[in-house]
Amino acid sequence: MAEISKSKEYAAFRNSVALKTVVGETVEGEDKAWRLYDYGPRSVASPLIFFPPASGTADVYFNQIASLGSQGYRVIAVEYPPYWTHTNWAEGFRKLLDAMGLNKVHLFGASLGAFLAQKFAEYMYKTERVQSLFLCNGFPDTSVFTDMPYAGTYWMIPAFLLRRLLLSNFPEASVEPRIADSIDFMVERLESLKQAELASRLTLNCLEAYVEPQKLSRVPVTIMDVFDECAISNRVKEDLYKCYPHAKLAQLKSGGNFPYLSRPEEVTMYIQVHLRQFTGTDVDPCANTLVQTLNNAAAAAAATSSSSSSKKNGSSADLPATTTTTTDTTTTTDSSSSSGSSSSSASQSSSRSSAKGKPTTAASAAPAITAPKPALKGKAKASAAEILFRDDEIVDVNSSSSSSILI
Repeated sequence: MAEISKSKEYAAFRNSVALKTVVGETVEGEDKAWRLYDYGPRSVASPLIFFPPASGTADVYFNQIASLGSQGYRVIAVEYPPYWTHTNWAEGFRKLLDAMGLNKVHLFGASLGAFLAQKFAEYMYKTERVQSLFLCNGFPDTSVFTDMPYAGTYWMIPAFLLRRLLLSNFPEASVEPRIADSIDFMVERLESLKQAELASRLTLNCLEAYVEPQKLSRVPVTIMDVFDECAISNRVKEDLYKCYPHAKLAQLKSGGNFPYLSRPEEVTMYIQVHLRQFTGTDVDPCANTLVQTLNNAAAAAAATSSSSSSKKNGSSADLPATTTTTTDTTTTTDSSSSSGSSSSSASQSSSRSSAKGKPTTAASAAPAITAPKPALKGKAKASAAEILFRDDEIVDVNSSSSSSILI
């Protein structure tokens, strides 16, 4: 058994969060049953939904589910039933959301899950159903898998051969312990998938298709990837950056193919930074921040009213004690070098004041978004928790333009 499977955190998650089955539709007499974890306040109408990679199950996100759910976010992690085309999959997921009464959602996808998240946003581009995308080790075009078997043949391949095909892309070289533990856990998850599930995922992974980014121009996007070895090449990463020139980039020094398992705290932090832009709106996925924002607004209104009254009376009113001191200097950056506008300057100023320990409101105590940093040449050297600015001028440090299958 993998170390992660034996951990107290995983055991606590399995004991406290139920695995549910929801039938989204019935096709030719077959129920399309989605297995999912739904954790957090049901009052949240716009949750964050996680899509697993080709070799994963919904519980690969147990760290994020437990952490975010306990902080007031509503998070849902799904396992898809067998679908054989991207359009059918997108329509099936739409019907699942209808069945659950979810009109607007935020999507997090890893590898194949990232591609499917983009395809669903593209499928629903005429609506506001997809509010944001968080893409981890993603790709925008399946044509990069030129070395894989023809997509139309997977349905007839036995399960053990499909598993062997996926396992052949797991790293064999020595890796750091946390990455090794994440690989062991994913191998266990892979063994639990049935032949039809494996075949359909590989089909969706390799079936010729691409994302039309112009249809996603209004959707806020954050792209996460790692600097160490993973299943996709730097060329594929750069292609994804070019599709979303205004995306925020969250980059880890290490993490392998499964950073949500090997670097769970950092991934969770980046998700919160990504979702912070929706704080206090009707699509806020966190019930706590929505309540906090409303309380802060009420306090500000009361303070303004009190101040106005005191000025009329010729005296100063005491302001509510709603300040706190923070030294959090975590940053995210915009992938477009043209974004150094007045908003960036304001954010940079905010970040500097926070770093100096100046009082900030409770609602703004989260990590600050700073202005972009210059593009890095060659392989970047950064701490594991640092988010770096990148643009199209970065030198490709990997000469290979193709990728192995995204696992």
